Amino acid sequence: MFSLMLIWGLMTMDTLASIDSLQYPIYEMDEIVVTATRTPRLQKEISLPITVITEEEIKGINLKDIGDIIGYGLSAKIEKYGGMGAVSSIFMRGLYSAHTMVLIDGRPVNSPSLGGADLSWISGVGIERIEIVRGPISSLYGANALAGVVNIITHSKPKNNVSLSYGNWNTFISSMESGKSFGNLTSIVTGAYRKSDGERDNSAHNSKELSGKVKYKLGVWNFNLHTGFYQGETGMPGVKPASDTMERNLSQKRLGNNEVSSLYDNSKDNRFFSTAGVNFHNLKLSGFLNNWEDDAHREWIDLNWVTFQEERHNANDNHKTKSYGIELVDTRKLWNNLITYGASFNKDIFEATSIDSNLTTDSCLRTPWDADRETKAIYLQDEIEIRKVRATLGIRWDSTSYDTSGFAQISPKTSIAWKFIEGSKLIASYGKGFRTPSLNDLYWPSDPFAEGNPNLKPEKSESYEVGIDRVFFKKIFAGISL
Repeated sequence: MFSLMLIWGLMTMDTLASIDSLQYPIYEMDEIVVTATRTPRLQKEISLPITVITEEEIKGINLKDIGDIIGYGLSAKIEKYGGMGAVSSIFMRGLYSAHTMVLIDGRPVNSPSLGGADLSWISGVGIERIEIVRGPISSLYGANALAGVVNIITHSKPKNNVSLSYGNWNTFISSMESGKSFGNLTSIVTGAYRKSDGERDNSAHNSKELSGKVKYKLGVWNFNLHTGFYQGETGMPGVKPASDTMERNLSQKRLGNNEVSSLYDNSKDNRFFSTAGVNFHNLKLSGFLNNWEDDAHREWIDLNWVTFQEERHNANDNHKTKSYGIELVDTRKLWNNLITYGASFNKDIFEATSIDSNLTTDSCLRTPWDADRETKAIYLQDEIEIRKVRATLGIRWDSTSYDTSGFAQISPKTSIAWKFIEGSKLIASYGKGFRTPSLNDLYWPSDPFAEGNPNLKPEKSESYEVGIDRVFFKKIFAGISL
């Protein structure tokens, strides 16, 4: 795509402040990560495979959504099922998207009904960095952290940017970020607008998003609030039909053309989110809310084998998802040990209504269903450093209950990093992960293609890993693992 880019801004270099009472040093040259252990650590000290995509790298990518950025990082495979606005899923270590947890500033964005996270609606504006941890890490994050965790971290300090780009297929992307500090109060506003006619018929996309972040410091207390919304409309052209018209189905012949299977299918999405938190020294209390409403319109033609008459259908599916949770986490220094412990509660509520209208017979079939689940968890992690060896031991207990069933799961994790010579370390780890059955897996109503099974149990994994990392010339970080 040819793009004309205009960027204006006042850019400031960010450094990650340490946890005060633990007296972490401030590093300027080395990348600090928090996702792997929930504590600030140098990337070269982490005993887990981790990749950081920095803000500088993000700026150099001609991106349409966050999936383009993560795919650029070569730490995961991104599958995009169409152009702008079409579903974009992440695959890590050969596992499905439902096996990877995706977070935005610690807020989960995996769909409770599908299991995986759709990256297409996350534009990428206001992103400070992306941390990608590979391998099971359910000991800290629970369900779906079986293949790994992707944590998208937004700016915490004010920046002022405007970006405009225009390209093929009448594609227009604009974004803005503006912020200011007033003493102990910091506010940041971000927005994005994306529009494209699409490469094929019925693949147009139009979306907008807006978010605001407020932070306030009062002595040793830190308060923060982040809220925003997304609205988008996307055409769903389907697969390209066979070149031989005799091999096409009735819907492709009547409702599509030589390039697309459908000229009528489309989706509309409205998504609202909010997070809030308060920090007191090392004690952090946070909560989140996801409130999503997704609509899909589909049309098709099939043959009634009794009357041998073609019948045209259209279906309108409405999916409402509400997820909310609260978490309390604390970190304490004890001799050579850094202890992190916490507890959380999450609830997911899903309501679906499908209306199938037979336009030929003037009949209508309405299928509503709903489901919910609750998850309680407690976890404990100990980071121990003795001379050249750093060991991390963690364990988490999750209890999940559904309408008709439930289960409990224990997830341990052990990792060791040994700095056997300056600039090099040997790493080894063992861990267990699990994936909770999605609400669709359990309760999807019986139809000609699928049916839920309320007796499903969690998927489980067990992982062993060894590797070696090396820093060359203080600038190049390389590693290999098995």
